This record gives sequence, structure tokens and C-alpha cells, in this order.
Amino acid sequence: TNMSNTLDNCQAAQYRWRVNFLGAECHSDAGVFEYISNTDSMSLDPAFRFTRSGVYEVTLVVTNDCGDSEYTETVTVGELPQVELDPIADFCDVASFIPTFNAINCELPIDAYLWDFATSNNMPTSSNDANPGTINYGVGTHIIELSVTNLCGTTTDANTFVVLQGPGVDLNLSKDFVCLGDTISVTNNSTGDNLSYFWSVEPNDVTISNPTDSMPIFDFTNAGIGDYQIFVSIGNAVCDTIDQA
Repeated sequence: TNMSNTLDNCQAAQYRWRVNFLGAECHSDAGVFEYISNTDSMSLDPAFRFTRSGVYEVTLVVTNDCGDSEYTETVTVGELPQVELDPIADFCDVASFIPTFNAINCELPIDAYLWDFATSNNMPTSSNDANPGTINYGVGTHIIELSVTNLCGTTTDANTFVVLQGPGVDLNLSKDFVCLGDTISVTNNSTGDNLSYFWSVEPNDVTISNPTDSMPIFDFTNAGIGDYQIFVSIGNAVCDTIDQA
């Protein structure tokens, strides 16, 4: 609204409006605005539409036969806040950590935080604190969500992570004495998530049906006479590998 005092003019006052974009928190683009409602930069009472967030300087220059008078005000244009949860690594057996995030206000203060911890263990499933502290999870696939709100609305980000069960080894060989040409099989009652195996034999003249199988067959057709040891490494992508002979 133009409240300029132009009383006692000897000639009609002229109005010139200009808009200067000062920058934004949420983007590096130029500011964007337009005159609307059939107004322009020479109107007495122009109307503006700002279509890009940021801080703008709006300046009015009033000119009459006595000279120029200038007045400037700052206009802040906000948008939805931006939020990004930091990556969460997968865990073995139990997860205990403090979730972290990056948020940008986008010119307007963040009014509210809402964490959704879904199936977390031994703690509330949600929090309104920006920094909720340590949270705990058991084995399974879990999702954490964070919603942040400012005057323009709410933005939500989510992360999914996995807590894998570590290997619990329970293996038995079909026999502990063989003759040349015999085979040994494995009974495997081990527990754990996404387990991988690698079997080997010393001396190494025993044929293994598949060294990465959970229950391979060991063929002693070409073996020598003497003592042999069968080794196995069991693990997954997160938990420590267990070596057993």
C-alpha cells in the first residue's frame, strides 16, 4: 500500500517501483516475481506475486518537481522447509543410535518436529523433540520418519534400515571317520539372517561339492591317508564372521 504524501505538488507525482532479490536459503536461483491485477512498475498501488522464495527489497521512488524521495521495505517469501535424514547403517542383532538430520527453514522458522519410530524397542514410538536422543531396535527391517513444519506446511523424509540376526552356529558332520572313496555330509541347524558360507579342508585334496553351500558334500575319493580338518566361515554383510573347524 502506497502511503506517500504528495500534498502541495506543483505537478503530478510519478511513482517508480523496483524489486531487488537478495537471496534465499533453499535455492540458488534468481528471484521471480510479477506485477498482477493490471498494475506495473509505474502504478500508484501495484500488486505483486512472488513465485520463488527468498528475501526481496521493494523500493518506491516518488518524483515531483522538487526532486526524488525513496523508501524501501523488505519482503520475505517462504516455502516448505527442506529436511533430509542422515543415512542409517544396518546393524547386527541390536541397533542403538541417535538419529540425525539436516533441515533448512526456507525463510520461515520451523514450528514443529515429529519423529515416527514405528517399531522401536523399549521407548515411545514418536517424539516432538528436534533431537530425540538414543533409540533402540531389535532384529528386523525398520523405518524412521521425520516431519518438519513451518508456516507454509510440512515436509517429511524417511530412512529404512535393517537389523540382521548374527550367526548362531549349529553344524554336525555325518561321520568323523571315512575310508577312501567315502563322503561326508553336513547337517546345518545354524540360525541368522542372510548367512554366507565358505568351506575348506586341510589337506586340500578333498573335493567339496560347493564351498559356498550351507550343506556341502565332501568327497574323499582322491584323499590321502591321515587326519583332515574341515573349516567353515559363516557370516553376513553386517555381523562379524565366525570361523569354525
